[in-house]
Amino acid sequence: MKLQKKETVLSRDSIFEGKTDKPRLTAFAGIGICLEGACDVFINAQGYHLKKGDMCLVLPDVMLQTGWKSSDFTGYTIAVTREFLDSTGIPMTTSFYLPAQENPCISLDGNETERFMALCDELKRLDRHITHPYRHEISQSLAMAIVYKIAAVYHERLEVQHFSRSRKNMLFMKFRQLVAIHHCENRKIDFYANKLCISEHYLSIIVKHISGLTASACIERFVIASAKSLLVSTEMTILQVSDRLNFPNASFFSKYFKRITGQTPKEYRNKM
Repeated sequence: MKLQKKETVLSRDSIFEGKTDKPRLTAFAGIGICLEGACDVFINAQGYHLKKGDMCLVLPDVMLQTGWKSSDFTGYTIAVTREFLDSTGIPMTTSFYLPAQENPCISLDGNETERFMALCDELKRLDRHITHPYRHEISQSLAMAIVYKIAAVYHERLEVQHFSRSRKNMLFMKFRQLVAIHHCENRKIDFYANKLCISEHYLSIIVKHISGLTASACIERFVIASAKSLLVSTEMTILQVSDRLNFPNASFFSKYFKRITGQTPKEYRNKM
């Protein structure tokens, strides 16, 4: 896949969008760096507190929400479209993807921050230069350089070498991506096993081995994460949240939510 000369590389989306934005499913990949102050971001309803020098990495198909920002907050952010990411040929088997999903926020030192921003600024400048004859090729190279610099940081901080590139790890990662996309419409294990062309039993073994959770529990986490985000960040009624998440009725949704969280949706909303 190759982008047309005038096709955009960068997405208009921003990790630090708005004051306190609503949860949104990402269709881009991007990074956000806290330059001053502090802020909160939520990825799949998991909260992360960013302070000066912290970087947040967001991959496609995650539930992203911006939270509180300090009065002196300054952030740097860049995002590329899913189409451009696909066109680069950067393999999803790159060893940092799995730990990056589990650890999307990581601290940088001053030199690392400057190097990342220099590469990203060059990518931004090139994106505006739509008549450049090698715009796409240079953009690809810059994007790959950014990816591998991020991979190097993860390698140093989190010992990425322990995350193997085995077929099981790749199937687990693909399972999580599918759940992120489809958990509102389908919560059955066989749906995801069929998508992955493996048996339910094999999928259950893979998920349990890598995450320590059952496949059902992994799906439930995404459903509850979406429910919590909708309950806290929107004015939707319990019935509307239930409908959005494809439950048969509000009563069934409330029982499902309470079984997992120990409180009803209304109790959770009031508490938060």
